[in-house]
Amino acid sequence: MKKIFLLAVALLFLGALSVQAHVLPVDYTNELTAENRVITQDNTLSTSIDSYVTAPSSQKTEMAKELKRKAQDRINKLEELMKKNPKRAANLLNRLRASTKTSQLPPQVTAWMEKQATLKGRTIVMDTGEVILQTTEQQGNYPQGFFIAMYLDKNDYPNAELPFDNDDEVTVSGTLVGNVMALSNANNQIRITGRNKYANEPDLSFATKPSTAYTTGTNRILGAIVTTTGNTQITNPTSIASLGTQLNDFFKQNSYDKLDMKLESGDIYQLVVDLNEPLVPKYYSIYGDPTATVGDVFTCGAGGSGIYHVSGKNAPAGINFNNYDFIQVYLGKIGDGTGQYQCNVGGIGSIGTGNVLTNAPVGSYTTREMGMSIIKSVSLGVTGHELGHNMGFQHSNAIKCGTSTMTDTCLTSNNFQNGQGTVGTEYGDRFDTMGNAGSARHYNSLHKYYIGWMPAGNKAIAASGTNIYNLKQMENAATGTQILEIPKTLTCTGCSSPTYKYYLEYRYPSGRDSSVPAGVQLRIGTLTGSGSGSNSIEHKPALLDLKPSTSTFDDAYLAAGETYYDTRTNWGFRVDSINNQEAVITLNLDGPVTGGTPTPTPTPTPTPTPTPTPTPTPTPVPAPTVNTASAQPNPVITGQNVQFSGSWTNPSGNGVVFKICSTNSVIPSGSCAGTNICTVTSPSSPSSCTASAPTPGSYNYYAFACDSIEPGKCSTGRLVSFTVNPAPTPTPTPTPTPTPTPTPTPTPTPTPTATPTPTPTAIPKPSINTLTGLPNPAKTGETVNYQAQWTQSTNENKLLRICSSNAVTSSGLCNAVQICESSQTTGTQAGCSDEAPLSVGTYTYYGFVCNTANPASCSNGKSVTLTVELTPTPTPTPTATPTPTPTPIPTATPTPTPTATPTPTPTGPKLNEAVVFPSSVSPGKLNIYYAAWDSNVRTRIRVCATQGLNGVNCAGTTICSGQLNSNGLGFCYKNAPTISGTYNYYVYACTGSACSSPKQVTLRVN
Repeated sequence: MKKIFLLAVALLFLGALSVQAHVLPVDYTNELTAENRVITQDNTLSTSIDSYVTAPSSQKTEMAKELKRKAQDRINKLEELMKKNPKRAANLLNRLRASTKTSQLPPQVTAWMEKQATLKGRTIVMDTGEVILQTTEQQGNYPQGFFIAMYLDKNDYPNAELPFDNDDEVTVSGTLVGNVMALSNANNQIRITGRNKYANEPDLSFATKPSTAYTTGTNRILGAIVTTTGNTQITNPTSIASLGTQLNDFFKQNSYDKLDMKLESGDIYQLVVDLNEPLVPKYYSIYGDPTATVGDVFTCGAGGSGIYHVSGKNAPAGINFNNYDFIQVYLGKIGDGTGQYQCNVGGIGSIGTGNVLTNAPVGSYTTREMGMSIIKSVSLGVTGHELGHNMGFQHSNAIKCGTSTMTDTCLTSNNFQNGQGTVGTEYGDRFDTMGNAGSARHYNSLHKYYIGWMPAGNKAIAASGTNIYNLKQMENAATGTQILEIPKTLTCTGCSSPTYKYYLEYRYPSGRDSSVPAGVQLRIGTLTGSGSGSNSIEHKPALLDLKPSTSTFDDAYLAAGETYYDTRTNWGFRVDSINNQEAVITLNLDGPVTGGTPTPTPTPTPTPTPTPTPTPTPTPVPAPTVNTASAQPNPVITGQNVQFSGSWTNPSGNGVVFKICSTNSVIPSGSCAGTNICTVTSPSSPSSCTASAPTPGSYNYYAFACDSIEPGKCSTGRLVSFTVNPAPTPTPTPTPTPTPTPTPTPTPTPTPTATPTPTPTAIPKPSINTLTGLPNPAKTGETVNYQAQWTQSTNENKLLRICSSNAVTSSGLCNAVQICESSQTTGTQAGCSDEAPLSVGTYTYYGFVCNTANPASCSNGKSVTLTVELTPTPTPTPTATPTPTPTPIPTATPTPTPTATPTPTPTGPKLNEAVVFPSSVSPGKLNIYYAAWDSNVRTRIRVCATQGLNGVNCAGTTICSGQLNSNGLGFCYKNAPTISGTYNYYVYACTGSACSSPKQVTLRVN
């Protein structure tokens, strides 16, 4: 059946763009397009209602089912518009036809129409940016504990200052569409009846925290492993219990032993959800629809409220919710095969706590106040990130202002307060788990102070003039100053409510921060005042780049001897010395630091000598230098081993960690910033490491030599270029035609003896000796190369297939999902590659070698186990203007001149539709390419700059490629060119061995 490409469905994949993935804000093409979608769907429903009203009774039951589907489609389009422009949606609702014809419709249809409602409840600010209302009493068809998402007219709140705080008690009146309500404070639709009990406390305004019962003492987590009927469970209870041990250590370190976080094997249960199961009476009649099913609430919308409800309501009867403080839902494989119910995010967490439906008797709606989170990528970093939200923490951002540390542009509300664009980077703080969930590092000092883990007396305010401060490291409990406030208020032209102050903290490699360089970091935020609204900077402390001349945030700190001067507010400081307990700094609140180096304050560790002699700073030993680097053989056949060799000089005399990286940079700890291709530790030069060759194409890798004793001291990268060719299809050896034996003249034998028909000799099956998948462990989405070697049985062509189950069909195809397949070969080894799954876990695949001349003659399956770990959050892209590619851009649509006639791919997938979104953009802005196809194997989108393929790769430049999946839909993304013009690109749907015919998409860069 042809798949219809729906943009709204394709957008469900966007959560995969980020390893921590939280839901990304999606800019629909424009408000007019969204409005037209509503009008089109409304006309369709209105016409169907007319047919239903006049239809005979015998047909109405089936027609009601179709009407419900169309009403749900209409609601989805209305929600889309309400999220983008609530006021425009409200005006449109008065002009829609279908809502005037509902009096003769059955309740399962009218329940999915918009309605006016007045609801009472408490506010919850979600990690996704949604503001959720959780009802506190029954209101018509909306029971206690029901969740709705509220969207407010931006014209009423131009500075993102919402009229309420998290955990306020409110009464709201407005148009309710599904579980979304559009509100306008200008129309008095919001009445605040009870203030957040923390709102007026000092030093607590930049986020909303739960009570100390959740932040100190012993807390317990209830873990629910959830999947849906017919899907394979991929989350291992043992790995989650193991994660619990790491979580406890993580929170004990962060809280200075004030908090124990318990997640043990007895706290974990598994739940298989039937999406078709009726909600009545097991849960509640959502929207008043008596035919509603679990699938109607089991989505990530409204903060995933249905997922929490289903998980809590179906918990085993022996679980007492009163024994737990947090609930985490670990999503295994879920959905109906179309992606409709998929929750494609790394995690979602409530800011503070909320109420979860518990396993009360049928018909009752008992709730329990808990910290709530959904975990898709099961790792310490993501779990600690979402629990941080439950503690009241917002994201930790970063500010990048080109070659300056701070400018007016960086403080404007659109670019800075909302975390949009390139200057106010959401998740940009590389040193904090609330910014970089892949790191599982310490929360920053503003968070620790705000929640009460850092004593109130450990915050100091800088005094006028020039003074020396001993800034204690913030990783461990200390007596003294751990956070130093600079009492300077930022001001700028066009800024709204500039109440931001500077805060200094000192980090030292210790515990969870063992990979963090020692240095003093500078953030802005507000620890006093009455800030409100999840998008104001009071909620999101931001790291400043103290070395703006570099392109990375990994060096956003000052080491000993380095100086910073803030020209905007006229103050500066210098780091005089650092040790494992404190940094000594000289700070001038009224100008730059002047004069000679001040005498350092004695170190905290006492010595018998009254006047300690300062230890001279040793002359740093230079980093190693890579002298030569090569790849052999070159060119190489895909799947074969490549030996990367190098020689180096290391002035320290230590051994070297020689590594090959996919990009030309390493992070401060010495690890590859991109993919680590291979690594070897060697006491002397030269040395080499080996990796399997990737898919065909030209590659630029980089060789680094890092000191084995000081891993962060690395050489610059040395280019290693090599070419990978596809495995050649061998010419089959022709079978010689036997010389016919002359027919002898028969001797007249009276009774000839018949010659028996010989029994044909069975073709023996191949036998796999070895099967590997490298790298192992792999990062989520990283290319994994599978290589097999087998014992030759016959000389026919053979190929390797990697399957998700230990079985093949009678024709030699994978009985389940095919991971990848090699080219044909008469040799005894072959390889193929595939991206690692996007979910962390352990996967077992099976390799089969099949005879292409006799497809049923396949080897027995050989297993290979692959461990998938979380991909670290990539370093933010610098905002410096990139050097434009010197290729001239035509002003008219160019007619490409193919370098070769594309090879037809009659056996490839069928590409139904392709689109680029948005199709008209500013230079350098992000574009997303979508495609829909028909295919019975795992398929990916591939976008090429020119028409034509080299096997399954672009013959010219590859714009982007997506992940292999079985959903029939895919996407990939790429920044638009930096030069204005019209660009024609070509979209293919490709399996591991064949591609579709292309479809052209046009991108206009303004």
